[in-house]
Amino acid sequence: MKYKGYMGKIIRINLSSKKIWLQEITDEMACRYLGGNGFAARILYDELKPGIDALSPENKIFIGSGPLNGTRIPFCVKTYAASKSPLTGLWGDTNCGGHFSAELKFTGHDAVVVEGKAEKPVYISILDDEIKINDASHLWGKTTYETEEIIKKDLGEKGAYSIGIGPAGENLVRFSCLISNYRAGGRCGLGAVMGSKNLKAIAVKGSRDIEVADLNGLERYVSEVRFKKFPGSTLDKGYSTLGTPMLQSIFNKLGLLGTKNWTDEVFDEIDKISYDALHKYEIKRSSCFGCIAHCCGVYKVIDGPYAGVMNEGPEYESIYALGPMCLNSDAASLIKMDRMCDELGLDTISTGVTLAFAMECREKGILKKEDTDGIDLRFGNPEAMILMIERIAYRKGFGSILAEGTKKAAEKIGKGAEYYAINTKGLEHPGHSTRGTKGMALSYAIGNRGAHHHDGRDFEYSPNPLLGYNGDTESIEGKGKMVAKITRWTAFADCCCYCHFAEKVYGILISQEHVTQINLVTGMDVTLEDLWRIGERVYTLERLFNVREGVRRSHDTVPERFFKEPIPRGPHKAAILTQDELNKMLDEFYEDYGWNKKTGIPTEERLKLLGLYS
Repeated sequence: MKYKGYMGKIIRINLSSKKIWLQEITDEMACRYLGGNGFAARILYDELKPGIDALSPENKIFIGSGPLNGTRIPFCVKTYAASKSPLTGLWGDTNCGGHFSAELKFTGHDAVVVEGKAEKPVYISILDDEIKINDASHLWGKTTYETEEIIKKDLGEKGAYSIGIGPAGENLVRFSCLISNYRAGGRCGLGAVMGSKNLKAIAVKGSRDIEVADLNGLERYVSEVRFKKFPGSTLDKGYSTLGTPMLQSIFNKLGLLGTKNWTDEVFDEIDKISYDALHKYEIKRSSCFGCIAHCCGVYKVIDGPYAGVMNEGPEYESIYALGPMCLNSDAASLIKMDRMCDELGLDTISTGVTLAFAMECREKGILKKEDTDGIDLRFGNPEAMILMIERIAYRKGFGSILAEGTKKAAEKIGKGAEYYAINTKGLEHPGHSTRGTKGMALSYAIGNRGAHHHDGRDFEYSPNPLLGYNGDTESIEGKGKMVAKITRWTAFADCCCYCHFAEKVYGILISQEHVTQINLVTGMDVTLEDLWRIGERVYTLERLFNVREGVRRSHDTVPERFFKEPIPRGPHKAAILTQDELNKMLDEFYEDYGWNKKTGIPTEERLKLLGLYS
């Protein structure tokens, strides 16, 4: 291909037939979809038949990079994975930081697509041009951390990086995740997709250089970002030094922190799990490949029942889900459970929200102690949470029901349990208010993968002139158009594999910064309009994937609780989401995207404009 930044090849592997082949990336594909989720959306939409079981050999999983990975452009560090989600039955994607995407490109490849099912456990190794399917019988049952270290020894490559699953993925837990270099690709249950294929991990180690279009220009640009744009930014002064654990106290003060399965949005014991409370356990900070921010903290418990436990994290979302959502104020237990989830391969958001769901069912009398294997699964009991997390990962007893996620678990439990299952389209809600931040309510409702704060983003905590946003979190004024703009940015960002924290430096919308980066690396000569169109094209293609699976406007909603129960106290006391408010925001969003307001299906006219209709 003529464009730089790419290695030009996608590895294709069929585990049933053991066939390995290479797919060339065309110039047209690069221009229209860029990489990452763009490539994934095009491939999976074209190749997956509607209605297939996500855990069948017919499903495929894409794991790959974007054109900027490995090129020294700051904050382009993510590895993107996509598949049909076993949790939602819809479009599913996730990402993790670390080193995998850059190392994959160093092997001379941009992505891997795996289909079929191996007869026995295997792992894939990619060492430059040497691509092998290896026996993984000795890895089956191992934790994610153990797996990565054993593979390095097997290959004799200390610098190899893996992306793999733990026991939860092997046992087809529907919210099991991918782990690479201690970083989680948590959402949508893609760990179970790998598990269903008997695929334990993919390991990469490469020695190739990445060619860029304008090396001198790139070096000047990177220097400008490192020494002028990053210093003093929110990413530098906040996230790089404090990390996301600074957020729980901020959101609690705003009265917007999900608490007790979202029956409340103020946590009375916030001081026990605040940044200061967790900071005493921090031993160092870490970053992803070539990143100038150090947003991740490494924590170690020194004394007490969890003494000796060490982990990279927890981050804010894990703290929210395993802390306030379950009325757990034991900071050390948060480190313990975060480590457990990472080792076992569980999405911490879905794990915590699912536990909170079960706790409320217990409180409401829907579940009794004998229903939960004799474990006292009540709010504020971290010991019970730890026991149940293990049972979920290994699908033991009641843990096997919770391993289905809140939506399917509620259907199995019955007795009105559905009301307490906090999910949208089957994906459990992250830690951002649906009643107090109306734009986030819309973001959850229209999310292609369900409720996710990395589709619409959490833009409402302060005014934003770029969006014309005045800081009124409860207002719906213009929120449809704002979210429409932001989803184009996040879809574009996921094609390039940016960390979304890049918005703290480059801006929350697609900007000239991104145009400069793409052109310096690839030589494409794209315009700002081109990038906006790519973002919309990819987000719309994901929507088409879901439309084919039956999604319509009626599915673009949020849990009933947020329409019926106002926030009970705090700065946003009495805030509630009305159906009329959501309908108005949906109409505005659909109009901006060119989707039919009655059905939520993209119109033929808009698809032609995007080049998605023939």
